[in-house]
Amino acid sequence: MPGVDLPYDVQTINSPNPLAKFAHRTRVARSVKLCQSILPCRGTFVDFGAGSGLLLRELRQRLPEADLIGVEPHMPSSYPGSARYVPDLARIGVEAADVIGAFEVCEHLYEEEIQEFLSESARALRREGRLIISVPIVCGMAASAKKLHFVLFRGDRNFRLAETLRATFGLPVGRSSNPRSTHDGFDFRWLRGLISDKFVIESTSFSPFPKLPWYLNSQVFFVCRR
Repeated sequence: MPGVDLPYDVQTINSPNPLAKFAHRTRVARSVKLCQSILPCRGTFVDFGAGSGLLLRELRQRLPEADLIGVEPHMPSSYPGSARYVPDLARIGVEAADVIGAFEVCEHLYEEEIQEFLSESARALRREGRLIISVPIVCGMAASAKKLHFVLFRGDRNFRLAETLRATFGLPVGRSSNPRSTHDGFDFRWLRGLISDKFVIESTSFSPFPKLPWYLNSQVFFVCRR
């Protein structure tokens, strides 16, 4: 049985679980489309938690003249010609970015790290800039499906029926004390409150079924301005 240390693409866009693969590929396509619709042709985009650089590669193909920057302290880019990498947001100048994205990152951060990320984003964004954040929906109908996926495809033995049922019905569940390797207890509604303290949320959308309510989806996107 696969362990939890599988390569990221095998956990997501190339998952052996066809439902997970569909959800993640749709999420990546949605992320690229959002960035492309907002970022000027020669604008500056910062991908916070860029990982292997898949999103930056997709954007480079569509916006060849844009300045693309990946913030990633833990791994090198798999596509080094697509963007330059820096270790943290502090390396981005004041009001230097047109768009900052954080895709599937905040659910793995501690609250103080999220607060720091939001503050640094507010500093680095231009006045007319936008912040795009996507996170998984780990409550509603997706809760049971995601927990089953983690158990069957990623070898997760941390299954608690009572917590899973609470999350499925949209009830709050205590967040894990170590969010680095789990989504357990993460609630996008809690994150929305943190974002609203520093930004105006212009739009909220869901994936992979944007016309359906949040509890029938697996990801949420927030587009924000200062």
